Amino acid sequence: SGRRVRMLLPGTKVWLDGPYGAFSPDPGATELLLVSGGIGLTPMLSIVRTLHDRGGDRPHVTWLHAARCPAEDALPSLAEAAMTVPWLALVRTYETPPPGWTGACGRVDVA
Repeated sequence: SGRRVRMLLPGTKVWLDGPYGAFSPDPGATELLLVSGGIGLTPMLSIVRTLHDRGGDRPHVTWLHAARCPAEDALPSLAEAAMTVPWLALVRTYETPPPGWTGACGRVDVA
């Protein structure tokens, strides 16, 4: 599908910033990593919508969203929306995944 999720090796240095109250990415950014859990996806959704509405050159965006289980996922249609945005790679993780789930499992933490 053209989307990719990059895997970082242990020890890779990354730069993390914010949040500082401004939910707009640096205009020069070529890649973004958005991390949210539960209802905390609201500002991330705003960022993705803004990038979509602006058009033009967009950074590659990887969005890691965590929920306890599918029934408690704040935005079930998120995966469907991501399928129409080629510059967005959506990674969902469930603490308690449904039967047959082949995606990521567990909480988002250091491990």
